[in-house]
Amino acid sequence: MESQTVVFSYRIAPRGAAKEQALLMGNLWISDVAGAKQYVLTLTVPNAPAQTDLEVTLKDMFGSEIWRGPYLRNGDAYRPATVAWSSAPPS
Repeated sequence: MESQTVVFSYRIAPRGAAKEQALLMGNLWISDVAGAKQYVLTLTVPNAPAQTDLEVTLKDMFGSEIWRGPYLRNGDAYRPATVAWSSAPPS
């Protein structure tokens, strides 16, 4: 079976912040939600304020929010036990 590529958008911002206050935003072309979560949780946020609670928002290509979760610090974000991590995180 051939996998289908799906477009997701993500943003990392202080918890409860407006869209315009995002520290990092982008688009991601990947085959599934689990892979998208894994990718956004390993991103580095440049100049992230140390005292701020950051959160990740993941939306599908239609703009519907499909996942929101905590982002702790550059690459050390919350990793749910249900996500299988490979030996090498995505770059």
